[in-house]
Amino acid sequence: GLVSYIIKNSKRYYQASSPDKLIEMLDSKKAKIESILPELKSLHQVIEPFKIEVFEGKEGIKTFYQDILKNTKEVLAFGVTGKAMEILKFSYPHFLKKFVKANIKERALANISSKKIMSSHPRIHLKIKYLPKEHKAEVTTIIYNGKIAIQSLQKENIYVVIIKDKFLYETYKNYFNFMWEL
Repeated sequence: GLVSYIIKNSKRYYQASSPDKLIEMLDSKKAKIESILPELKSLHQVIEPFKIEVFEGKEGIKTFYQDILKNTKEVLAFGVTGKAMEILKFSYPHFLKKFVKANIKERALANISSKKIMSSHPRIHLKIKYLPKEHKAEVTTIIYNGKIAIQSLQKENIYVVIIKDKFLYETYKNYFNFMWEL
C-alpha cells in the first residue's frame, strides 16, 4: 500500500504513496492493538521468580541486617543463638537502636542457652520464647519481608543465605506460627 504503479507503453511506472500513508497505517495498527490491550493485560501475570543471595563474613551479616531494616514490619526467628551480639559486639547495638526506631516487631524462638545474652536485647517490640534444650539449633532461620534467611554464625563459617520466594515465605511463616503456639 506504499507504492502504486501504472502501465504505460507496456512499461510499469512506480510511484510512492504520500508519506502520510505511513502514519495512517501505524494509527490503524495501534488502534487494533489498543482494542485488545485490556484483554492482554488481564491475561498477563507477573510471577516474580525466586531470588537467592549469599553474604559471607561479618560484613555480609551487617549487609543482611541493613536489609532487614528496609520496609520490614515484623521479623520472625527460630533457632536464635544470640551469637550475633558476640560476633558483632560493636555494630550490633547500633543495629538494635535502628531496629527499635524503625518500630519493627519481633517474635523469636531462641535456644535456652541464649537466655542470658537475649536478656540484654530491648524488649520494646520483642516477644521471646525459649526452645527446650533438646531442640537446640546451631543456625538461625529468620522470616521477614517476603524472605527467608538462614544465618550461620559459627566463628569459622559466618554467612547468611537469603531466599526471596512468596510461597517459601508463607510456608515458613506458617511453620513458625505453628511452633509459636506449641
